[in-house]
Amino acid sequence: MSNSKYTCSRNLDQPYGWTNFETWKVAVEVFGGCDEVMSADECEQFAEEAVLMDAPPTFESIARAFLDEVNWHEIADTLNEGAVNKEIDAITNEQEDADFLDSLEED
Repeated sequence: MSNSKYTCSRNLDQPYGWTNFETWKVAVEVFGGCDEVMSADECEQFAEEAVLMDAPPTFESIARAFLDEVNWHEIADTLNEGAVNKEIDAITNEQEDADFLDSLEED
């Protein structure tokens, strides 16, 4: 498995299967519970706004250095997989509910 910056890897030798600690930490702290479809650029912009909001200048430079190490493509891929799976589950549940109601009407 490649560890290039644009590969969504899940190598167990890396922090919880993520590219690096920075990517894992941002994924958990900034995007935990998020189920939106986002591009890598949108993820980066969202995280920068969330992390840097009201940040003092000395903290901002440290935070930017941390965010520079994040694999935004990996986060976007993971978010998008989750959002698509959630949408599929919702459609499946709606169909199962409709099938169940149809079966009650047939009896």
